[in-house]
Amino acid sequence: MVAACTPCQAQEQAKPARPAAEHPTAVLLVLFTSEGCSDCPPADQLLSQVNGRKSVDGQLIVGISEHVSYWNHLAWKDPFSSDLYTGRQNDYGSHFALDSVYTTQMVVVRREQFFGSDGRALQAALKTELERKQILLRIDSAELRDKSVIFIYTASDIPAKG
Repeated sequence: MVAACTPCQAQEQAKPARPAAEHPTAVLLVLFTSEGCSDCPPADQLLSQVNGRKSVDGQLIVGISEHVSYWNHLAWKDPFSSDLYTGRQNDYGSHFALDSVYTTQMVVVRREQFFGSDGRALQAALKTELERKQILLRIDSAELRDKSVIFIYTASDIPAKG
């Protein structure tokens, strides 16, 4: 990948940098955002540009936008906000040993975090994820039961440590 390219430009390049993997990989991006945040629209746009697309190396990019509740004030409430998302972001803050959480925070596979509209940081994180040894995960079945989804899966290529 070329760091100077936007994610959409990188996705549109004609040839992948390396052959497609035998097993497709997915990279999970979580963006903490709010409709009350003036810095959030560029990050929301970056997430929408890459969500559901494949990188030039064949990674499926899965983006989740979680609207935090701490921007709700002055009798206005972000209709998409949830205290659950705020709690999840606080958990990431502890995980990354941050002094405080912020919008727009983007987290990549719980390994890296950065300002959500930083396309170069996103490209670097995607490249880093591509170089990591991947656990192969196959979903054997899924069943909806009492408002929950029950998955049965098989995992292989699990590292001995870590």
